Amino acid sequence: MTEENKKMLEYLLSTSEIARNVNPVLQSKIKFRVGSNGVGTWEHPETHCEHLFRYNCSSAAETGFRRSRAMMPFQYMDKTGKDFDWNIYGVDSEESKKVVNAFLIKFPEVSEHGFGLYIYSKTKGSGKTMLSCCIINELAKRYVAYSYKFCSVPDLIELTKDFHNQESQKAVRELYSCSVLVLDDIGVQMSRDWTNDVLYRLINTRMNNKNVTIYTSNMEMDKLNLDERIIDRISAGTYKVSLPEVSIRQKEAWERKREVLYGR
Repeated sequence: MTEENKKMLEYLLSTSEIARNVNPVLQSKIKFRVGSNGVGTWEHPETHCEHLFRYNCSSAAETGFRRSRAMMPFQYMDKTGKDFDWNIYGVDSEESKKVVNAFLIKFPEVSEHGFGLYIYSKTKGSGKTMLSCCIINELAKRYVAYSYKFCSVPDLIELTKDFHNQESQKAVRELYSCSVLVLDDIGVQMSRDWTNDVLYRLINTRMNNKNVTIYTSNMEMDKLNLDERIIDRISAGTYKVSLPEVSIRQKEAWERKREVLYGR
């Protein structure tokens, strides 16, 4: 039995009474078929009947494994939806919060169309990267049948330049094929033919395969310094999430400095 099947069996036994009633000697014989929408079937090893099951949560070990492969910033590895404080801005952000919550709840349906998010704020430190990490961590917790990756656009460009490094090329292939990809800081790079070509091929391939892409940027979508074909595909495949022009980073830094100087 493969490691992936062992994890699926562990999950199935924790959620299905029918599976738990299978002869323990035969449980390792259970066969799985998992679809891209998080719904799969398993075959009873004695009756050979197929039963539906849904991956809508995961074990802590499985979630941790998926996060460790996502290449996200270390400080956000354990952040999920509950860790993002929408009230910290001090201004109304209800509409953006509503979009994000609906995206999380209806993700199996949204992912069938390959729709992602475009998280925008021109203010540095406004929480764009943190929010994107909270989203994929929350998705990993709820829907384990998907794979998740995080990559900044500058890092993507560097990976594609490293032609002779097998690990780099493997990482790039995974960015093409993963179910959900965060492309962080799109638009900060200079407009060059190489950058446009790399982004177009990645975004177009993911769009054609209906893989979900989440973008973060400090530029409005129509002002991205990129080929019009790229902007058109981003626009067609994302819901826009505008964050308030408030620097959470600066607010938190000030609170930490004030606490050290004056105490609580």
